[in-house]
This record gives sequence, structure tokens and C-alpha cells, in this order.
Amino acid sequence: MTYVPDGCAGRRDGTVAGVPEPSTAATPAAAVVAALDRAVAAGLLTRATADAVLAQESLAQESLAQAAAAPTAHRSHRPVLASAVEGLGYVGGALVLVGVMLIVAQFWEDLATAARLVLIGGAGAGLLTVGLLLRAEEVPVVWRLRGFLLLLSAGAVAGTTAILVVDVVAAPGPVVALVIGSATGAYGAALWRRRDRPAQHLTTFVGLAVAVGAVFGDAVGPPVVMVLSGAVLLIAMVALVTRSKRNHPGVPAGSAPS
Repeated sequence: MTYVPDGCAGRRDGTVAGVPEPSTAATPAAAVVAALDRAVAAGLLTRATADAVLAQESLAQESLAQAAAAPTAHRSHRPVLASAVEGLGYVGGALVLVGVMLIVAQFWEDLATAARLVLIGGAGAGLLTVGLLLRAEEVPVVWRLRGFLLLLSAGAVAGTTAILVVDVVAAPGPVVALVIGSATGAYGAALWRRRDRPAQHLTTFVGLAVAVGAVFGDAVGPPVVMVLSGAVLLIAMVALVTRSKRNHPGVPAGSAPS
């Protein structure tokens, strides 16, 4: 038996005269209609009550269909926007740092030490500020862009340290490399403490490798220094993987933390 609301004539195609034909997405499921038919036939429900249930079911299904369609249209624009934001951040950050370095190189002899420090240090401070302002860490594009900008700021830290050690202190070569590596590694470690990300790992380990090379370079020669630096990095990698498995047993090693 097909259920027909009061005052409405049935058609051969199964629709009801006098009632607008609902869309497919908003039509109640056949099981619901059949259940209402049986309840009305058994006298458990009045036809008015069954009408109300059908109307409510139609509205609920239509609302669900609209809610499912809206995010799809919105998401279609997200990949393009995310790619554009990430690309602008990469290119913009790189242009700032490279541009400042070209300016300093072009006018190096004419610039006072203070001017060199202001240019390179200011670029680093700007990159650091923009990177720290990107706080939506749950979005992969944001944390990748943040890491890239902080990595560039570490390059500015290395440049600023080099100017201080060479132009101000006039330290010898090995000391210069040791101080630059230590300062860069310490900067990376400080950022790492704030947020555990690959770019901060890279900054810390590269700084550590440079410092190790500066300490042992004259004594054992560059090839041995490369071996020692690589060994230090590998040991650090194993320690990180071990710690990650211990602290986050359900997360594969190498996955970006949330």
C-alpha cells in the first residue's frame, strides 16, 4: 500500500496530486514511507501525524544534501589558495634575504659595520617576526611556510654573527666558524624548543656540524671532519627517532607533529 496524505489524489507514477514533487535528494527513504504505511494501516498513527513525519524527513534530508554540497564547493578553492599563499611566502621570503645580501655585497666597502648589521639583522628579525605570526600549526601549508621563513632567518643570524666576529672582534678563521656554527645551532635549538619542525632540526644540526668542524678541522683535516660531522648528525637522528617512538608510539617516525 502506498501512503497518500489526506485530500490528495494518487497518480500512476507514484507522485501525489496537489503536493509539489520533492527533489530526489529530499525524498524520504522508501523504508520510512513503508513504515508509515504500516503504522497508519495498523492504527498506530493518524494520517496527519504521518504527514508531519514525512514532511520533517524531507526537510532533514534536504538540509543534509545542502550541507554536503556546500563544503565541496568551498574546498574546491582551497588547494589553489593554499598553493598561492605558500608560493608567495617562499618567493617573498627568499627575495627579501637575497635582496639584502646583494645590496650588502654591492656596497660592502662603502657600508659601515653598523649599517651591515642593521641590514642583515633587520632582515632576519623581519623574517622571524613573520614566521612567528603564522600560528595555524594544524594547517600543513602554514607550518611548512613558517619553517621556511624561520630557516631563512637562521641564515640572517649566521650572517650577522659573521659580521660581528670578523669585523668587530677580528677573530681568526677557526674561531669564526666555531662562533657562527654555535650561534646558528643555538638559534635553531631555541626555535626547536618552541615548535618541533624539520626546518628547526636542520638549522640546529647544520650549526652543530659547523662547530664540530671548526674544533677539529686543523687537527684532523677536512675529510675526518666530514666523517665526524656526519656521525654526529646520524647519532642525533637515531636519538630523535628513539625519542619519537617512546613519546608517540602510535605516530610513524618522521611524521610532522600536530
